[in-house]
Amino acid sequence: MDMNNQFLTLQEYIEKLQKILDQNEHVFLESKESYLNLSHTKEIQPETLNNKTTPPPQPLSEAFTLLLTALEQKNIDRLTLGTNELLKTMLRLLNEDNQKLIAEKFLRKIEQLFYIPLCLVFPTVPITGTFSVHVLNLLESSL
Repeated sequence: MDMNNQFLTLQEYIEKLQKILDQNEHVFLESKESYLNLSHTKEIQPETLNNKTTPPPQPLSEAFTLLLTALEQKNIDRLTLGTNELLKTMLRLLNEDNQKLIAEKFLRKIEQLFYIPLCLVFPTVPITGTFSVHVLNLLESSL
């Protein structure tokens, strides 16, 4: 996470979040099947370990990271308006064909924003580096 985010004005912060979220629905629905994610794999073939693909763009995860930082900094305005931007993006993307999947992805992230502060270690341990990976992995497995 760029440490300069803490020096952004509220307007600049929201503009950055809007830029991240300004994607079409296909980016949010794109499959990760070409990327070998060991946490989602039950069986591994040796040849798949040589696959050098990267995961597709994850604007929702990038936006969520900005909101986690706002949460860690106890910046309620950024957290409130950032959550509002997530909801506006979700509503913009919804259509009859994708409504279940889009709503689940976005509402799950928003639910996580409320769940994370309930963790016993928050905010005594900074949400950076391996801690954020650990918390997000815990959330993925518990929800």
